[in-house]
Amino acid sequence: MNGRMFIRAISILACCVVFEATASPVDDLPMPQPIPTNGAVPPVVAPELLEAINDMRLAAEYGPYQRRIRTIVRTGLGRMRDQDKRQAALDALRRFTDSGALFSMPFVLAAEAEDVRTVMLRHLSESGSVGQAALAWAAIHHDDADMRSAAAQAITAGDEPLVLAAIETGLRDNRHAIVTRAGTLAGMVDAVQAIPLMIFSQYSRDPIEKKGDLAWIAIGTQRSYVQNLIPTTGNGAGAFQPVIGTITEGFVMRVMDAYAVVYRTELRRNLVQLSTRASGASTEHLGWDLDAWRDWYNEDYLAVVASGIEEAKIERSADDIVRKEKSRADEKKIGRRNKDQ
Repeated sequence: MNGRMFIRAISILACCVVFEATASPVDDLPMPQPIPTNGAVPPVVAPELLEAINDMRLAAEYGPYQRRIRTIVRTGLGRMRDQDKRQAALDALRRFTDSGALFSMPFVLAAEAEDVRTVMLRHLSESGSVGQAALAWAAIHHDDADMRSAAAQAITAGDEPLVLAAIETGLRDNRHAIVTRAGTLAGMVDAVQAIPLMIFSQYSRDPIEKKGDLAWIAIGTQRSYVQNLIPTTGNGAGAFQPVIGTITEGFVMRVMDAYAVVYRTELRRNLVQLSTRASGASTEHLGWDLDAWRDWYNEDYLAVVASGIEEAKIERSADDIVRKEKSRADEKKIGRRNKDQ
């Protein structure tokens, strides 16, 4: 098993608050926390990163960036055929580095020509962790399926803390489409840190908003009997008209509240594929059983991660020994060369 794969898989769980990912020493690699039996699902990243993502979203939505980008589109892009003006407009887009502008670009430029979209996606991909987060946000929240796909494919650092924050924000959303897209992105970028949250996002209970009784359900057996007799008379004749009554035996159920259970099949499919790749064994048999998934994560998956960390430490120690020996050999060569001179 490759230990380096697990270094990348768990390095973000330290919940660092810096925006740029930094490598941690192997000895300081944190173990993922087990999923508790009760209480909330452990966070994927630090709360500060979730707040940062929300601030960037608000800046893009309410700041001046959309207006500025649309001005560039109106004056140099769109139907503009003058190549010099078009190139100048594309260069102007590349100069945007603010988080609000980067988050705005996929939404403002989605309807532009292919050259504009290509420049925009490349610019976001090369704009550090904030640009990666902007791509992740567009891959989850954009209405256009083509733009979501293009943004997801442009992500080059799926283990960036801000990318994981965007995924966590999506998985904790109350809109089914957003949750499903976040799970899809987590699978595409191998965000193994999101596995616990994906486990408990496989289905949800949605309360019915209607007030008052929702339904009446009656189950019973009806029996007929003669309830009364009405005398009737005629010319030289007399009789009685029966009145038929009905008795119902059984019960009536009054439905005052209900929940609709939504099974997110696409998210579960991505969870199975991601967890199978991460653990090296299929998780298809776990089905929809949340207790089985929790036991698998706490007992099987964490053991695999611990083994990967140990192997990574051994590999790093071997690399250190080789590097030290090489450094000593180089020092000896330099010493002999100086002595000869």
